[in-house]
Order: sequence, then C-alpha cells, then structure tokens
Amino acid sequence: MNEKTGVTFESLLRSAVRQDPDVLLLGEMRDAFSAKASLDFASSGHLTLTTMHSANATTAIFRMERLGVERGAMADTILAVVTQKLLKRVCEKCRSVRPPTDEEIEMLAPSTDEVLGEVADPVGCPACRQTGFRGRVGIYQVLTFDPEVARMVREGTPISDIRQAVTDRGDVLIAQHAIQKVREKVCSPRQVYQGVLLEEALKAAPREAPTPSPPVHQPQPIP
Repeated sequence: MNEKTGVTFESLLRSAVRQDPDVLLLGEMRDAFSAKASLDFASSGHLTLTTMHSANATTAIFRMERLGVERGAMADTILAVVTQKLLKRVCEKCRSVRPPTDEEIEMLAPSTDEVLGEVADPVGCPACRQTGFRGRVGIYQVLTFDPEVARMVREGTPISDIRQAVTDRGDVLIAQHAIQKVREKVCSPRQVYQGVLLEEALKAAPREAPTPSPPVHQPQPIP
C-alpha cells in the first residue's frame, strides 16, 4: 500500500476482485468497504476466506452488522464462522500433575459440571527455557450456518438466542473446548480461565438493573 500514489487498500481489493479468482483470501474484514466486497464476491459463487476481530463466533454477526452488512446478506452467503484463541501449552517434560484446588474448581464450575480429577501446572526446565510452557494450542468454536441458524440470522434473532440455540443443538462452545484442554493436561486451569472462561462468564452474567434516581422535588410557587 502507498496512499500517496493512490495504491490504497480499497484499490488493491478492487484490483484483486477484478481478476475473478476462484478463491479470495482477504487478510482482514476491516471496514464497510471490505465487508461489502467480501460478501458480494461470496454471493457470486466464489469461496471467500477472511478474518475479523470479534469476541466469539456468534458475536461476529453483530460485528458485521456494525460494519454495515445486512443480516439477509449474511444468511445467504456465510457458510461458517470459526473463532480461535491461542493458549500456551504446558511443557510435557516438567509439568506438575496434581488435584485441582478449591479455587480452580470454582473457576471452572460455571463452564462444566464435571469435577476434574487432575490438572497440570507449569514448572520450568531446560527444554522450555524455565518458562513452564512450550508451544501453543488452538481453542476453537465453529458456527455453521445451517438452515436453522440462517433463518434466525435473517429474522433478526438476538445474538444471545442464537448462542443458546447452537448450544442446545450440541455445538462445542469455545469454553467447552478450553475445558477439554485442561482435562487433557495441555493447559493449566488458570490460563484457561484468564484467556477464555473469564470473558465468557462476563458475557453470560446478567446485567444489574440501574438504580432509580431519587425523585426531584420541585419548589412550589409562593401564592
């Protein structure tokens, strides 16, 4: 990109689409123009892959709305939304395996009914340069736009209701995938809580009703 010479993000995207490729890989859906261009290209029968910043798979629908994409266009063109978070992998050579503490059980309880027997802790060794972690692991959730999800999106169903519907049909939420990595002793409970579960808990927490303001007494006119 060189905006001084007129080579902008929009001009480059227009040039790429003009070549009529079979597959469009767009690094980021970053504004209204790139969002509209991506869905327009996908609606013409071309596979379009792109990324965007969003908290999870269902809130990506709200994010695209904020970029000016109509829900009807989403329902007709999107095949799936994949959310991904990267967490540190506990080093297998030096990890410490132990029963979870009461605090860790309380941290994990809102996301699972299972009480884990053992969890892994980072320790530190020459293999991981004394960090306790070695590599990263992906935590995912895939939201497929089947006819039911497409219908809810098209009809303007609230994001919370869509999230509940995909949970009821058996989709693995990102919080559940994170718990699985704790169960497999790949990630420690604390980093899963801080990296995934805390944000999910804040989104699920009911908002408190605002405290009503005290009535304002207007002075009565003097007769």
